[in-house]
Amino acid sequence: MEISELYRALELSHYSGRYKGHVLAVGMSLNTPFHDLVLDFKVLAAYEIKVVIMAPDPNFELEREIALSNTHGTNFSLIQAQEPQTAGSYDLTVNLSQVEAALELGETPVVAYHFLTPQTSLIQAPMKLGKYIATHLKAKKVIFLSQQAQRLEDAHSRTRVNYEEFDQFFERLHESGLGKFEESIRYIQSLLKSGIPEVAFLVGKAGVVCQEVFTHEGAGILFSKISHSIIRQAELRDISDIVFQIRPHVESGRILPVEENAIAQALQNFWVYEIDGQIVSVMRLKEYGDWAEIATGSTIFRDRKLGRALELFNHVFEEAVKRRFKGVFCVSNNSMVQQKLATSGFDEVQFDELPQTWQEQYDSSRSSKAFRLSFKEIK
Repeated sequence: MEISELYRALELSHYSGRYKGHVLAVGMSLNTPFHDLVLDFKVLAAYEIKVVIMAPDPNFELEREIALSNTHGTNFSLIQAQEPQTAGSYDLTVNLSQVEAALELGETPVVAYHFLTPQTSLIQAPMKLGKYIATHLKAKKVIFLSQQAQRLEDAHSRTRVNYEEFDQFFERLHESGLGKFEESIRYIQSLLKSGIPEVAFLVGKAGVVCQEVFTHEGAGILFSKISHSIIRQAELRDISDIVFQIRPHVESGRILPVEENAIAQALQNFWVYEIDGQIVSVMRLKEYGDWAEIATGSTIFRDRKLGRALELFNHVFEEAVKRRFKGVFCVSNNSMVQQKLATSGFDEVQFDELPQTWQEQYDSSRSSKAFRLSFKEIK
């Protein structure tokens, strides 16, 4: 097994702890085949994550699919949603005690609905039922799977939407010709308002649920109601998160390699941006005598362009000032970072103008530029 595969396995195990023993509610659209997601659900169950699935079943095929899947090692429990009895009603109902009993037995309940009446052919019916199930079971996260989510992702590269930003997001939807998603997004907004911490909107294909649950990057668009965010000094418990976060950048050559032991020995020089218990950005202050380098900057994809890295950079910069260094320098091959440094008072310098100890360990063949700022210049 290659090292990259070992790291992936470790990441899978590490992040499973966020949801172990908690309820994860999954809503599937009509255009998302159930059998495509079976392996995802099987992996979630293996890590003791309680999953409740809402699935459309217009042709009554799920019973056969689930029976076949269970012979191959899954443990699904099919529960039929009950159709509304009153004309004009949109209410699908479910025996929640059946769902809870299945979860207690270690099964994965699949609540199926069939579009048997005009009322339940509309989106409001499964939405209302899904909200009832998720809120009553106190789901830690709701995941929606739809093929149409790809259009939303393509149009909006910003992949975290905070609760306070829904109005702006609705404006962007209509500006990009995606106003038809407004009803679904308002439903997501109502889930957050009712107490669900996070809702993810993902493309309905194999692997995306596991990517969202088991990796630091996640998948698709995340809607969240942030309850706690902080910039703090790194702790021992953060080492794995730091390694997982910077590893893709190390492999691409953007960040110089750093081992776990080196991180542990220099924890006092690492800072993290944490949102609701998850590290979304990391940065390091590397000491070179009287000078310090601000380095190892990384932000997860869905939190980029939200100002996280800049906030963290400013915090680390102020820490360097407090520690009475002569100044700081940064080396980057990212044109946007270079432009930001150049317009923030940093002077572009040659590598031989930086500390000798830094020069001795740096690969000067990298297509990077160096920027330096003396604290005397800002007094």
